[in-house]
Amino acid sequence: MATIYDYGNGLVEGSWTSIRPEPRWVGENAKRGESRNREQNELFAIRRAKTNARRLILTLRPTSLGTTTFRENLTDPRTAWRVMDKFIRFVHKRFPDDKFIAFPELQERGALHFHFPIAGWMPKQKLRYYHDCSRKDSGKYGGTFNVSWNRKAGVSDAENSVKICNYLTKYLSKRMGQSPRQLGEHRYRASKDIKPPRTKCFMDAQSLSRAAEGLVALIEGSHKGVVTYYFQSSPDSPVPVFGWACTWGRPSGALPPPVIA
Repeated sequence: MATIYDYGNGLVEGSWTSIRPEPRWVGENAKRGESRNREQNELFAIRRAKTNARRLILTLRPTSLGTTTFRENLTDPRTAWRVMDKFIRFVHKRFPDDKFIAFPELQERGALHFHFPIAGWMPKQKLRYYHDCSRKDSGKYGGTFNVSWNRKAGVSDAENSVKICNYLTKYLSKRMGQSPRQLGEHRYRASKDIKPPRTKCFMDAQSLSRAAEGLVALIEGSHKGVVTYYFQSSPDSPVPVFGWACTWGRPSGALPPPVIA
């Protein structure tokens, strides 16, 4: 089974899995937070979170990065999230169609702030409204809003979106700076109406190499992408073997040929 995400403008990723996969790794039946394999479970959870976040971000095709900060040294995650939620509600009063994917970061001084991708140009009037919303919702904590348009000459829209995506998803593995993530704590939050463009299809592939070839063929044929990176998991991994390919990143020297099965 192949699953393809076509974000447009040449940004495509895809993966394949067996339609009859071997049993997944099954851990012990322990209470939440009490597993002896919690460290391994945390690594799996981070990978899932980064994958889901990447698909959401690239669906928006961001062009810039928004940041909300606090003048006061706000260190409580629950309070910071409440302020962020209020900020989003204020923004939606005038711009109900704006979509948010918010990522928390722990600054060196210990205070929390948030980053989120922004799609499209933000006029001065809208930028001023975002500033007002941030100042209003933060109250005594003194909130501000900034937008970064850092884009070098010669960088395409697709490359810029991937750069912003990589910048944001790195926070998921940093565990909010150096502090450990508390059980049940949000890694990020996203608007529910962001729907990644997913399509699925069957491939007649009886071997791992043919599955890889078929996946590249789908991306480069049906979706007009140019695959630059391919990854295949190890058969010794505790999860079923899978393959993944994308049209961005550093070119890989071991790409399977795009042969249609």
